Parts: sequence; structure tokens; C-alpha cells
Amino acid sequence: MRIALLSDSPTLTTGFGVTASRIAQTLRDAEHDVACFGFKARENSWDASQYGYRIWAAGGGDNWPRVLPEFFAREKPQAVLLNMDIFNAREVLDHCQRAGWQGPTIAYLMLDGLPAYRQYLDALREISAFLITTQTGVEYMRGCGFSRLFLAPPGVEARVFRSLPNARQLREMVGLHDKFMVGVFGRNTERKQQARVLLALAKLRRAGRDSNIFVYFHCNPRGYWHLDEIAQDLGVLDRVLFAGSGSFDETMGVPCESKSAVVNYGVFRF
Repeated sequence: MRIALLSDSPTLTTGFGVTASRIAQTLRDAEHDVACFGFKARENSWDASQYGYRIWAAGGGDNWPRVLPEFFAREKPQAVLLNMDIFNAREVLDHCQRAGWQGPTIAYLMLDGLPAYRQYLDALREISAFLITTQTGVEYMRGCGFSRLFLAPPGVEARVFRSLPNARQLREMVGLHDKFMVGVFGRNTERKQQARVLLALAKLRRAGRDSNIFVYFHCNPRGYWHLDEIAQDLGVLDRVLFAGSGSFDETMGVPCESKSAVVNYGVFRF
């Protein structure tokens, strides 16, 4: 079967990019013909020979709606699989219909929060089947009248998400061996809600329970949220660490192979 996967590009290390990579390869291993419409992907930013399926550089911003009709015209998929949150699913579905897509659509869907607005739910009524990331999401969608719901939590790649053998040494090198670290990984956008973590940290400080807690944000401090400014206003800036400045690439993963990987980020300053 010719399957079109619409998602963050599998060449990226965003959450949806990683799941897209796993989905695309699994479909390819099952001998399906897979073409990925890769949001945020730039032309010539990956080695096509490393992938067993086709990847389109959809880009971001206002560019991808112009590319989508050509994608459907050239790939001629028999089914579409969306890998995204409910907010983006509504917009992408609308552009798929404008591009002439009328075939079966499956959604690997993440609900950002509950309840979801009706305008987002109503846009999903034509979806053939749903893979939902949480049991709570499955139950909510069932209560909203949807059927053909399947629970499918994202997997964890144990070869990547593992404890480093020299973790203690690295923590000592940057002065964190006796600290309780909270890591927040995600782009600085409205939906990520990093500001709530800072509010929680401020509540712990007011309760006198923050003496050993530090929060690390793996994102730009200035994006939708001005996290450095919020932290300062809340009086917790001394407990907050950032990955870098506005030049930091939020779509890059966390290096875990080099023994000095943590130090190379230059983020820990005491």
C-alpha cells in the first residue's frame, strides 16, 4: 500500500520527528510504500540514502500548504497517516481536503489537554481510525462519540534514553552532584507550557522546599515565553539553567555519546 505520513520530518529529533521515524520504518519493514511529508525539514538537510522511504522537505511557516498539493499529485497515496497533536491535525486536515484528498485517513493523535475545543473535535469526524497516546485520551474521545480508538503510547528507545556510565563524574564536573535536577525538554512555544514549571518552582520556594532543586530548560530562553524574565519576576532565576541563546537549535537532540557532551553545552554556571 502507498502510505503518506504527514508529520514532523523523521530527519528531526523533535518528539513527532522521532515517532515519525519509527512509524515510517515499521511501515517500510512491513513492505508498504512510504512517503513522508516532513514538516520543518529543509532541502538537502539529510542524506536520503540513510532512509528506506521518501521524505519531502515541507519546511515550515506558510510554505508547506503550497507544497502539499504537489505531494499528493506525485505520490498518489492510498491512505494518509497523521502524526501530530489535535491542534495541528485540524489545520492539516483542512489543507489535505483543499489539495483534493478524499481517501482513508488515520491519526496518531496526541491531546494537548482536556477538554478539547469542539472546533478541533469536529474536524476529526471523518478520520477512519485513531491511535491515541494515553488511556485518558482514549476514554475522552470515546465519550465524545468517536470509535475505532486504539491505545498506542510512544515507545522509549533504550539505546538512547539510558544512564551514562560516567553520569556521576559529569555531574561533579558541572557542580550538580548533590542537586535535584528537573529537565524540561521541548521547544519554547505556547503549547509547551514551560512557564508552569517556573510557577511550580516558585511555589516550592515560598514553601521553603527548593533548597536543592534546579530546573534545566532545553530550549531558547526567549521564544513564545520569556522564560528568563518570568523566572526573574518569580524570584527563581538563580535556580534555572538554559541551553543557550536565540541561536540554539531546538530541533536538535541531546548528545549522549561524548563524555563531555553535557559540559560542551556551556549551560551550567554557578
